[in-house]
Amino acid sequence: MVNMHHLFMSAQIITPVLSGAVMEFNGYRYLYLYSVTCAILAALPLIFVKKGNTVLLKDLEIGDPGNCSSYIRDRNPVG
Repeated sequence: MVNMHHLFMSAQIITPVLSGAVMEFNGYRYLYLYSVTCAILAALPLIFVKKGNTVLLKDLEIGDPGNCSSYIRDRNPVG
């Protein structure tokens, strides 16, 4: 199974190639349209976000600033 990290990293490889093709064949004017299209495609997954996993600062032990991930991992899921 493909890791999501590899999918996002492949987007960083494909984008310069596609933007170069847009500039080469259509000119710089269409580069703005390309950038708006990419921004909309990047924002589309945000529609599916319903509820975030929030952590209140008062619930953390401030002694170790890097303990936020361990707090989330060890916490019982709500509902």
